[in-house]
Amino acid sequence: MKNIINKFTFIILISFFSISIYAQQENEKLQFSKAQLAQMLAPIALYPDSLLTHILIASTYPLEIVQAHRWQIQSETPRTPVESKDWDPSVMALLPFPKIMEKLSTDLQWTQTLGDAFLQDEGKVLTSIQSLRHKAKLAGSLSEMENLKISEESDNIVIKTIEREVVYVPYYDTRIVYGNWHWSHYPPVYWRHHSGNHYHHNVISWYPRVHISFNTFFSTFHWHNRHVIIRQNNPNNHHNVIISKPRRWYHNPKHRHNVAYRSVNVKQKYISNRNNISHTQHISVNKNHNSVHRNITQPKVYQVRNNSNKYKNTSQNKKAIIVKTSRSQKVKVINKQHKNQYNKPNTSYKHKTQSVRSNNRNAGTNTQKGRHAKISRH
Repeated sequence: MKNIINKFTFIILISFFSISIYAQQENEKLQFSKAQLAQMLAPIALYPDSLLTHILIASTYPLEIVQAHRWQIQSETPRTPVESKDWDPSVMALLPFPKIMEKLSTDLQWTQTLGDAFLQDEGKVLTSIQSLRHKAKLAGSLSEMENLKISEESDNIVIKTIEREVVYVPYYDTRIVYGNWHWSHYPPVYWRHHSGNHYHHNVISWYPRVHISFNTFFSTFHWHNRHVIIRQNNPNNHHNVIISKPRRWYHNPKHRHNVAYRSVNVKQKYISNRNNISHTQHISVNKNHNSVHRNITQPKVYQVRNNSNKYKNTSQNKKAIIVKTSRSQKVKVINKQHKNQYNKPNTSYKHKTQSVRSNNRNAGTNTQKGRHAKISRH
């Protein structure tokens, strides 16, 4: 018997370890390599940091990008605020850049792959961006980006706009700007552009400048910690000063609109996060509800039995609603057909009591008259 139990236990352990190893291998297959990340990030790695953060965040919501681009095509004034739309703020921030929206929407497979890589390993994506920027620096390409401010902070290359409300978006040939490309099996993604939409300056080209409001860009990179940070701006702020503290960005599955995640691990991570958020919101709503309606008590409904002697006027199709208060208990009997009028008092018992009292009074007066009549006879 012991031998059978030992064999059975051994088989279970072998099966468990086999499943674990298989799951680990499948997870490793879904991981993006350095070559794959460099390939997909090549056309946007030299964008200004704030614009690049919005592209990365928006790529995790591909369906909203398509919706926003279609609205942009149909709208006569695409740069006006779209307050009625429930899109992610990063998707809204890209509306002033129709060429970028067009690329993200038309090359949807690339956009979704970029979002999957960003959700899977945010730090790895940011490391790949820095690697590409250093390659462009070694190739001498960054020195030609006169419309952007290039600086280095702790071996991290930071690219910012010279003016906060004026943005120049560079266009470059990814096959040239990075110099010698190490991964021949993964050539960089190359976007073809019409020459009439930009002007050339050596290997770097520029789209016409775009004017934006001071709070359009609300996110940037925390290069040291390898994640994106965002700021919540006050829409009523008229002093062009950002007062809110930055915080780390977190993916919101609500704006994903049921688009499948690349791996089970990523799905479990953000679906469980969504459940926690919804639970927290539910608790806060209940707290607000109780604070507003704290003096209101909900009535308790009881079914009245047919053989009850307490409520003689009730039947099987009626209910007694007992409203408990701090002073007393009031019983109200209502018909099922008039449930909405349960607050209306039932005066049948009151009238019955008054009629009984009046009869008793009349009977009393009659007895008194009879006594007076007997006394007068004597």
